[in-house]
Amino acid sequence: MLLSVFGATLLARGALGAARGALLHAFELRKRSDTMATPEGARLLMHMAFLRSSRGDLHAAFETYLEACRQHVAAARGVPRAAELLQRVAFAKESTGDISGACDACEEHRQVLSQACQIETQDGAQLLVALGVLNKELGRHEKALSCWEEARGVLESLGTSNTVEAADLLKNIAVTRQRLGYDAALEAFAHARRVRECTATFRTPEGAALLAATGLARHEGGDVAGALAEYAEARAILESSCALETVAGAALLANMGNAQVAAGDLGAATATYEEAMAIGLRGDGSCAAEVLMLQLNAGKAYRAFGNAERALALLADAQAQSESFPAALRAPLVTELFTEIGLARHQLGDVGGALKAYDEARRVCESAGDMETPRGAVLLSSTAVALLDSGDLVGARRALVTVIGRHKRLGTLRSQEGFRLLVQLGLVRRDLGDLKGAVEAYESARREGNALGLLKNASGANLIARIGVLKHLLGEYSGALKEYSRARKIHEASGDLDSPDGARLLVNVGLARRAQGDVKGMVAAYEDARSISRRSGALKTAAGVGMLRVLAAGKQALADEEGVLEVLEEARRMLEEQGSIGTQDGAQLLAGIGRTLCVLGRAVEALAVLEEAKMVLLRAKAMETTIGGDVQMHIGVAKTARGDHPGAVRAFAAAHRTRSRVGALDTPEGAALLYWLGSAQLRVGDHHGGLRSLGKARRLHEAQATLQTPEGALLLKRMGDALLAAGDRDSSWACYRAAALAAEAEPAPEPAPGGALPAQLPAVPGGPGMESYAEALQGIAAEALVRGEVEAAVETWTRARRHAPAAPATADATRLM
Repeated sequence: MLLSVFGATLLARGALGAARGALLHAFELRKRSDTMATPEGARLLMHMAFLRSSRGDLHAAFETYLEACRQHVAAARGVPRAAELLQRVAFAKESTGDISGACDACEEHRQVLSQACQIETQDGAQLLVALGVLNKELGRHEKALSCWEEARGVLESLGTSNTVEAADLLKNIAVTRQRLGYDAALEAFAHARRVRECTATFRTPEGAALLAATGLARHEGGDVAGALAEYAEARAILESSCALETVAGAALLANMGNAQVAAGDLGAATATYEEAMAIGLRGDGSCAAEVLMLQLNAGKAYRAFGNAERALALLADAQAQSESFPAALRAPLVTELFTEIGLARHQLGDVGGALKAYDEARRVCESAGDMETPRGAVLLSSTAVALLDSGDLVGARRALVTVIGRHKRLGTLRSQEGFRLLVQLGLVRRDLGDLKGAVEAYESARREGNALGLLKNASGANLIARIGVLKHLLGEYSGALKEYSRARKIHEASGDLDSPDGARLLVNVGLARRAQGDVKGMVAAYEDARSISRRSGALKTAAGVGMLRVLAAGKQALADEEGVLEVLEEARRMLEEQGSIGTQDGAQLLAGIGRTLCVLGRAVEALAVLEEAKMVLLRAKAMETTIGGDVQMHIGVAKTARGDHPGAVRAFAAAHRTRSRVGALDTPEGAALLYWLGSAQLRVGDHHGGLRSLGKARRLHEAQATLQTPEGALLLKRMGDALLAAGDRDSSWACYRAAALAAEAEPAPEPAPGGALPAQLPAVPGGPGMESYAEALQGIAAEALVRGEVEAAVETWTRARRHAPAAPATADATRLM
C-alpha cells in the first residue's frame, strides 16, 4: 500500500523513472499476496496505465486500464469513477486510432455501471454521452442517438438538465435526429436554446454554433427563410464576440450562402461566399477541403448569377488546389469541378472548351466508377446540351438516351430533371426527323410530368401542344386537335390563355383545321389568336404580322374580300410602326392590299397602293424579283379596271419579263399573268400578240394539269372569243366546247397538306367586265344555232342558265386573285 502511494506521488511530480520502479515493486508484491482483486489493486493498475500512457506506450496503457476495470468488478466493491476511467481509456484508444476498441471498452464499462445500479448518476450520464460520441465517429448514428437520449433521461431524472453540458447534449440529439430524418429535431434545438439562455451562454460562439446547426436543419427541411433568420442571428453573435473570422465563422457563412442561393438571392450569396473564402484563405491551411467546396459553391452561384468569368476563375483555382487531395476525396470533387467548368465555359459561348471539360470529368468519373451516380447523370445531361448547341444532334441524342437510362436505373427519372431530359430528347429526335421517336419521348415526359404535377401550368400546356404539332406533321390532324384542346384547357385553368403561348396554340389549331379542309375553322382560330396577340402586344412583331398574312389568305379563300382588306390594313399599320414597310415584305403586303382593293372595285385606291409598293422595290433595287413581277401584274389589273388598256399592256409585259428572268413563269401565277397579258393585248387590237400569250397560258395549264378548272375555262373562253373575232370559227368552236367541259368539271380543290397557308393564294385571272362560265356556254349555244344544230343549242343554253346565278362574271373573274 505504501509503495503504491509513493509511486503515485512520484508520478504526480513527473518523476516517471522513479515512479515506474515503485509502482512495479508494488505490483509484484500484490501479485504474490494475491491482493490485486481489490479496489486498491485496481487503483494501482490505473496509476500504472497512466504511467505507460505518459511514456507513449498507449497499447499497454489501454490494456492496463481494462485490467483495472476487471479488478474493480472482481472486488465487487463498487466501480471507479466512470468519467476518469473513460477519459483515460478513450485517450489511449483514440490515440492509437482504435475507436472501435474504445467503444467496446465503454460498452463494457456501461455494463459494469448498470450492474452496480450506478448508470443513473452524473458519471453514468457522462459515460453515455462519451459512448454516443464514439458511436457517431464510427458512423453508428442510431446507436449514438440512443445513448444520448438515455443520457438526457438520466440528467432530467437527476434534475441537472439545465446545464451547459445538457445544452451540448441536446444539440447532438437534434443534429442526429435531423441526419436520420426523424421528427422533433427542431424541438431539441429549441430546448437546447432555452437551456443556453437559462445558463447565460447563448450569446457565445457555442450559442452561435447551435443557431448554425438549427439553420442547417431548417434549410434541409425546406424552410429557407427560417434558416436565413437563424444564420443571421448566429452571425450577429459571432461578430459581437469577435469570432466571425474563424473556421466556425467561415462554415456559417458558407451555409448562409447556400441558403441564399436556395432563396434565389444570388447577389447576396456571391458576396457571402466571397467573405467566407477570404476567412478560409487566411487560415493555416487546415480547412483546405472546406475552402475548395466554398469555391465550388461560389462558382455555381456566380454562374447562375450570370458572371461566368468569375465563376470560371474560382473553379479553375479550386481544380488546381484539388491536385494535392487524396485520390478517394479527389475523384467526386474533380468530377463536379470539371462539370461546373464546362457549364461556365458553355455560358461564355466556348462550347468546344465546355466539351473538353466534360470529357475530363467523364474520364475521372469513369475511373472512379462513379458514372452510375447523380453526379454522372448531371455530367451526361450537361454534355448533351453542349453537343446539341454544337450541332451534333446524333451525339446529343446518344448522351440523352444514356443519361435517361441511368436515371431509370437509379430510380430518379420521376423528377424535374428526368422530366426535362425527356422533353430535351423529344426536341432532338424531332430535329433529327424522327417524329415518332419524338412523340414517344414527349409521351414519356407527359407521363412523368403528370405524376409530378408539372403539367398544370403553361410549360405543361406547351409540352402537350408540341405533341399536337408532331401528330399534325405525321398527318394525324384529329389527334393533333385533341392535344390542342387539352393544352387549351390547361391554359384556361391557369388563366394564361391570353399570352403568346396561348396565341401560338390557337395558330396551331387553325393550321390543323386548314389541313382538314376546314377553312372557316382555321379563320375562327386565327381570329382568336389575333385578339390575344393584339392584347399582349405580340401582334406588333414580325410573327404577328405573319399571322395576319395567313389570316388574310384564309379570308381570301372564303371570298371575304372586305375581311381580307381589314386584316391586311392592320398588318400594314404594324409594319409602319416597326419601320419596316419600306422592305420587300412591306412591298408584298402593299401588293396584297392593292389586289384586294382592285377586286372590290376600288381601282384608283388600288393603283395608288401598288405604285407605293413599286417605289419601295425600286428603292430596295428589288424589282427584278417575283414580288416585283406580282406588283407589276397587279398594276396591270388596276389599269385594266380603269380602262387604261395600253398602260395595262405595258405593266403586264414588264411583269412577264421579270418572271421570265427570275425563272418564275412556269407556275400557276405565270399562267394567270399570260392570260391577263393576252386579254389586254386583245383589247388594244393586238390580236396576234393576244392569241400568242393566251396560247402560252394554255400550254402552261396543260403542263400543270390545271386546264380542267375554272381558270382553264375562262382562258379557253377568251381564246374562243379571240379566234371568233379573227374569223377562225372552227378553232373558236373547239375552244368553246373545251371551255364548256372545263366549266362543267369545276373540281373541288384538294385540302392542302399540313403547314401554313401562303401569304398570297394563287391568282385567278379576271377583272371588271370579264365573261362568266355561263357566257362561255351562251357563246357555244349561239354558235350551234349558226351551224343549224338547234337541239345542241337548246341543251347548251339550258346549262348556261343553270350556271348563271352561281357564277356571275365579276365574282368568278376576280376570285382569289
